Amino acid sequence: METVEFRNQIEQMEANQRKREEKLLHAVREAEENHTKVKTELSSMLESQIEIGNKLKEEYKKLLEKQKDLETRTKLNYMEICEENKTLKEEVAVLKDQNTNYSTQELELYDHIQLLEKSLADAEVQAKTYYEKSFKLLPKYNHVLKERQHLRQEVEFLRSQLTDFRPNTKISISDLDNQPV
Repeated sequence: METVEFRNQIEQMEANQRKREEKLLHAVREAEENHTKVKTELSSMLESQIEIGNKLKEEYKKLLEKQKDLETRTKLNYMEICEENKTLKEEVAVLKDQNTNYSTQELELYDHIQLLEKSLADAEVQAKTYYEKSFKLLPKYNHVLKERQHLRQEVEFLRSQLTDFRPNTKISISDLDNQPV
């Protein structure tokens, strides 16, 4: 009886062993299926990541090219701005010199205007003095003109009498002017 019991135990152990093996086999198959599934998913994810990485590399290259282009344009713009700034500084210096020259000329012109105004004032004073003297001398001048006219008439009269004594001799006023009195 011990053998039967022992056999029963062995059979039971073998049945348990088979059940365990089937469970393990089933678990291994499920693990292999899961492994294959996970491997496929991981492979797909890896390919997707590689594709995204390649796209990012291309985008990075484009961005680097844009950055280099932008740097080049920025340098050119900076150089142009520096050159323009230099030109403007030179123009400002020229304008300052011109302004200084104009200020100097303005001062010279102001001094000249002051001198002209003084000269004009002096000339007005002289003209006024001359006018006053002329105005005072005008009656005397008129008197002198009348006297001259009178003297001419007298000379003509004397000439006519003198020609009566010397008929062929002509005497002019200039001859009389040159003779001593």
